[in-house]
Amino acid sequence: FRMKRYQEILFKTILVIFKHLTFPVICRGGDLIGMLLYYFLRQRREIGLSNLRIAFQDKSTEECEAILKKCWRNISKDLLEVPKFFVSPPNLAKERVSIVGIENLNYCLAQNRGVIALSAHYGNFPVICQRLALDGYPLHHQLLLLAASRKVDQRSQEATHEAYGHPHPLVVA
Repeated sequence: FRMKRYQEILFKTILVIFKHLTFPVICRGGDLIGMLLYYFLRQRREIGLSNLRIAFQDKSTEECEAILKKCWRNISKDLLEVPKFFVSPPNLAKERVSIVGIENLNYCLAQNRGVIALSAHYGNFPVICQRLALDGYPLHHQLLLLAASRKVDQRSQEATHEAYGHPHPLVVA
């Protein structure tokens, strides 16, 4: 029981911190965390460099290292953006996330056959899902912050609503 209470306090604390962080701070934090991960996760770095050398045989080691460093920084920024959008008013996703080619999705949905959206980890797809949900598009598999079980989903819904006066649009109770 005590552990669950500590987890709840930690979760709420994280929500409060991200509520007050600005996007420039999140970007700088993502850059820092990405560089730390690049240097401290040696095995992952070596795998990444090996894969880049295979994919880009014409690039130098320095170019591959620069690509991998940028990759780690972008992944870290994406991870930090998710809780920021989680605690922000829903209209923030509409303001900050633009969708290009939405007419293609609308055309497919008009056929009444459903759509399977695939992502190659290009962009921050949990935030893109939030934007689509806010625009009224049906999402049957939603990506949730720390969603390991329905209990977590319910707690996060309650914590977000209690702390900020609005539920998160992707949390399923």
